[in-house]
Amino acid sequence: MPENEKTYLALVEEVDVDGEGQVVVAEAPVRTQIVYVDRYIGSEAGQPAEEEVVNEPAPVEEETAVAEVVETEESSEEEEEVAVDAFGNVIRYRKSFMARLIQTQNPNQDYYTELKNELLSYKGVKSRVSWNYDSFNKGRKKCAKIAIRGKTLILYLALDPLDEDMYPTTKYHQFNAGLTARFEEVPFGLKIRSPRALKYAKELIAILMAGLGLKQGDIIREDYHMPYETTPELIRRGLIKVIGAGGAAYEGDISEGVFGEIPAAKEEPAKPYEEIAAAEAAEAYVPEEEPVIPIADEVAKPKYVNKSFAQKMLLADEILQDRYDELKNYALRFKKIKARISKKFDSFNKGRLQFVKLSVAGKTLKLYLNMDINDTDPKFHCKDMRDKKTYEPVPVLLRIKSGRAVKYAKILIDRCAAGHGLVENKKFIGVDAIALVEEAAAPKK
Repeated sequence: MPENEKTYLALVEEVDVDGEGQVVVAEAPVRTQIVYVDRYIGSEAGQPAEEEVVNEPAPVEEETAVAEVVETEESSEEEEEVAVDAFGNVIRYRKSFMARLIQTQNPNQDYYTELKNELLSYKGVKSRVSWNYDSFNKGRKKCAKIAIRGKTLILYLALDPLDEDMYPTTKYHQFNAGLTARFEEVPFGLKIRSPRALKYAKELIAILMAGLGLKQGDIIREDYHMPYETTPELIRRGLIKVIGAGGAAYEGDISEGVFGEIPAAKEEPAKPYEEIAAAEAAEAYVPEEEPVIPIADEVAKPKYVNKSFAQKMLLADEILQDRYDELKNYALRFKKIKARISKKFDSFNKGRLQFVKLSVAGKTLKLYLNMDINDTDPKFHCKDMRDKKTYEPVPVLLRIKSGRAVKYAKILIDRCAAGHGLVENKKFIGVDAIALVEEAAAPKK
């Protein structure tokens, strides 16, 4: 096992927090101990373990234990990513937080190490890695969560993102994550993409902990970097779940260009000639009372599935996702505008007024606006869609393929809003657009 992973696993011990034998990552003082992660032994829930749990660092064992990713009720809202196999079947695969951490690129692992050490330096704060994130709690009080979305590390804090006086968005650029259930208690979302954002994150952590009356101790510099592993390796380890259509386990070949190559299985040794001849004779024998019915050779036709807007957006690269996030929040900043994700669009309406729509086609983000084509500038290269019934309420199309097109889109959104008398909400706090897309793409229960 790589040394970095040993260091990470060194923080694992079992503490019975809520009577369910949950795995909890200990406070920072436990540094180089490697312990075993044991579940309760017994056939019925609530049956006590055979050995008493002691809340002390376990002695170093000669063998290393394999850490488990904790799956709690939180993981019922798992984030999904979508892929398509060689036959066009839509496949969903769910990456755990550990899988995302292992496959993320630096400086994300640097930022994660810095933030985790900073949070654990406050007395009484403990860390627990679940399927979707790394949670930091003081007893039953949720303080923070760290998650990874795409190529971005996100810190969620138990602060009010709507408090403009205390946390001006012009400085922190936070978003309101409280619209999704899993982040209701830590609604202050902060994307960590630069050293400056990391500095602001530490500043906000200090404000949060001061409000909770927690004092900071010495910062123990643990290394939480993880060596890279391929997707097939993580699937085998159970850190990525593969799911086919309808929520069933995917039974296709995961090596067919979707999850990367997987080493071929070992070939069985050749059978003796006598065994082969006997097997062929057995297959050739047909009882007289059962006539042979010839079966026509049929080649199964590939099953093609039209991907929804949410599925397309989750498959898109980070640049397109960022443009979508930026424009969604730009359109939502007007009073009483509500967004709704449907099969083909993300629609923005004020009551019965259709304001704008967003859709995805390949690597292109499309913006449809409820305005006259004559109110646009020729340099924008907008297209008139009035001849198509679907786009009658929003007949102006702008294809967004560059940063300049994003700028044009904002100009058109402002013109469209002015034409319909929409007023900007000066206190608007942005939303996490991709998190809402993930909710829309999740299978309905």
